[in-house]
Amino acid sequence: MCVASAITGVQAVHLSTHNSSSDASITMHSGYGRVWSLVSALIYAGAFYGIQKRAPIAWKLGWCALIVSFLQFSIGALSFSLKLPQPARWILSTAILVTGAGVTAYWGIWWKRQKSYFRTARSAA
Repeated sequence: MCVASAITGVQAVHLSTHNSSSDASITMHSGYGRVWSLVSALIYAGAFYGIQKRAPIAWKLGWCALIVSFLQFSIGALSFSLKLPQPARWILSTAILVTGAGVTAYWGIWWKRQKSYFRTARSAA
């Protein structure tokens, strides 16, 4: 998807079926959006290659990806929740952080269990 986005320049496609009519709008990249899509594609390709080759660095970088994903989700969701009125703001903000931390902890435990997959690469080499 990142490569397709970099080539076509399409950032997002929004579909709406409001009032039984279909509307579609396309958001194009602005500025360096295409470059960032290409950089993302290269990062994903490197991660895929590292996991495929059982490179121990890929396991370590997986932790970075998990933390960055949690922060990206939290910042995006909290920036939305701060626009709400006072009682709903704190309830939603708390729910966002607790849910995000729970999901991150679950995947962190799962990723920790994958370490043996990457350790076997050195013994096999």
